[in-house]
Amino acid sequence: MMRNAVYFSCMSRMRVMLYSLIFLVLAVSAQAAPRILIVGDSWAAGVWMTRALDQVLQEYGITDVETVGDATAVAGSKASQWAAADGRAVITQQLAAYPTIDSVHLIIGGNDVLSRIKDTDHACSK
Repeated sequence: MMRNAVYFSCMSRMRVMLYSLIFLVLAVSAQAAPRILIVGDSWAAGVWMTRALDQVLQEYGITDVETVGDATAVAGSKASQWAAADGRAVITQQLAAYPTIDSVHLIIGGNDVLSRIKDTDHACSK
């Protein structure tokens, strides 16, 4: 009789552990996963810091998608920086860190254009 009680006690513990594991897997999988990597200059940084893209996605009922950009949305950066080996390495590292990412939202060129405008002789102001 004692042997049966120990067997059932062991089986009960195993069930609790199994149910706990299933609950943990379901809870983790129910969370939104980063699927969009935001890369670029101050426009990208603004979109990332305000979570503007996340908000728009949620407004359209897309609740299982998150963005990430803490290492890749860099105010003041130029297109040439992202094209260089160091910039590409940062992007590659982020893609490896977040294997759920399946889209890259690239926002570059603003600082490149602004520096060109600033470097002109302002012919229109003469």
